Amino acid sequence: MLRIAVLGLLFLGGCSDEGVCTSNAVSGTSDFDFGQCWDGRDRNVHCEPVTGVPPITCTCSVDGNVGRTFTRSEPLTLSLPLSEQGLAPINDGCGWSLRAR
Repeated sequence: MLRIAVLGLLFLGGCSDEGVCTSNAVSGTSDFDFGQCWDGRDRNVHCEPVTGVPPITCTCSVDGNVGRTFTRSEPLTLSLPLSEQGLAPINDGCGWSLRAR
């Protein structure tokens, strides 16, 4: 019985919310907001030009502080609920490790 309890605790301990933000908003292909993140810091990606004409420059921010920028040849497409595949270009461009819930 003790062995089962220990295994259960190990399993639960391995399930981490690291990289997860629970309040997310997508505005077309230009604004992506990730709030209520595991570390208490909100994130945003803003891309221009909004018309989607290449090159498209995206700026990453954490708690309103501008960080990395990256350029794309096509608009970002991200929909809710988030997916690992959808988050991949944002993680690559911003140097983040966001995960889908």
